[in-house]
Amino acid sequence: MQSPPTQEAAVEEDEILIFLAGGGAVGLYYLFKGTYYLEPMHLERNPYPGLTRLGVFGALIYALYVLLLFADASVTPIYMAFYVVLAYAFTLWGGHLAEGMLGVRFQVDVCERRNPAAALAITGIYLAVGIIFGSCLWGEADPHSDDEGGWWIPVGFFALGYGVFAAALTFFSRRERHGMRYQLVGERSVGAGRATFTYALSLAWIISTAVAGDFFGWAHGLAAIGQVVVLLVIHEIFRLVHSRVTGGSRLFESALYLISGFGVPLLLNLIPGWSDI
Repeated sequence: MQSPPTQEAAVEEDEILIFLAGGGAVGLYYLFKGTYYLEPMHLERNPYPGLTRLGVFGALIYALYVLLLFADASVTPIYMAFYVVLAYAFTLWGGHLAEGMLGVRFQVDVCERRNPAAALAITGIYLAVGIIFGSCLWGEADPHSDDEGGWWIPVGFFALGYGVFAAALTFFSRRERHGMRYQLVGERSVGAGRATFTYALSLAWIISTAVAGDFFGWAHGLAAIGQVVVLLVIHEIFRLVHSRVTGGSRLFESALYLISGFGVPLLLNLIPGWSDI
């Protein structure tokens, strides 16, 4: 990912418009989807909205971390601010759309009903969406030439990654016993919330291995699809047995999601030449 060619880091007109649109999207989210219109009693002594905000904050920290250490050297501070605003906007609205895939709502389930299971699930999906976008900022647009990229390259890769994330999350939710909404909202199952949190994070990290770094081809993307299938298979197995064997905590299921999501990519990177495929 590179900023447009410039000797003085001049921001072009289309980038100014995108920057303003991103800032406007953030403002609209907090105006209509935040806590602005909620009664104070819904927020008093309610730690769960803060948990979700912590997930969003973690997503922004990850994006800034990538920009500072792993983005192209031509990304100057003004472009860092540009991409952080985009990361903020895509994290908020991408996370909001993902709420619907699970059948939960931040304002209602987290703020008004003080539902810890919904809070865990929503925190996980916001953090996951932010990680996917932040990873799209990693590396160069074209490592084979001196061609310059632009903001549309990380946004395009994010669209691909988010599409995979949305499909896998929807499948996860609908294949859950009675649906994930029933588990999170009806039963208020903290175990289901924990499983959703770890599944979303693991899924995001797998997708990140495909969208991050210099683009040399689609091999990593195809490998990521295979790892996503592994996550879905794990869920199918536990969907059949967890009510009879593991009870409601789902700790082992959550641990397997993390092992598959973070451990397998690490093992693949240990294969000689894998990073150059």
